[in-house]
Amino acid sequence: TVTIAGERYRTLVRRLDLAAQPAVSVGVLQPTDVTNYVLPRASANIVVLGILLIVVTVGLVNYLLIRVFRPLERLREYTQLMTQGNLDVPVDTKGTVEIRELAAAFEQMRGQLRAHMEAQRTWNAELERQVETRTEELQTLCVQRDRLLAKVIHAQEEEQRRIARELHDDTSQALANVAITIGRSEEHTSELQSH
Repeated sequence: TVTIAGERYRTLVRRLDLAAQPAVSVGVLQPTDVTNYVLPRASANIVVLGILLIVVTVGLVNYLLIRVFRPLERLREYTQLMTQGNLDVPVDTKGTVEIRELAAAFEQMRGQLRAHMEAQRTWNAELERQVETRTEELQTLCVQRDRLLAKVIHAQEEEQRRIARELHDDTSQALANVAITIGRSEEHTSELQSH
């Protein structure tokens, strides 16, 4: 504590040593009454300011959780459902304007994807029906082909038998004619020799 000009100074705020005069220092002092009054009030203000800052921080975190992070988590859950093929759950999320716009875009994408998948299912069903119809037609054609092939083979066999009979009959007739002719020739030769 220092008394200068009738006033008591207790706290040294700043001290500056002069290089030209090593024995001389310049100091800035604060009056005792200011130190006794300002520091406790400043401490109280710091506590109030700290509490106010904590409340604002908690409010901001709560706002971020409710308006940003939870809606983003819901959007992530919706995208996982869509990835797993579940397109029946509509995307509905509250939150900031940007998150609502993102949710609306996801909902539009979900609707379009669902419509495309339904169209693909319909197309696949029609394609399967056409394949089944064509398969039945091919099976019918195969049965008809087998029947025709059997008829052709039967006709060929009948023709071969007919040709074989004709050949057999013609050959038999020719042999019979040759035999008759030989027999007549022998008779005629015998008659000639006897004469």
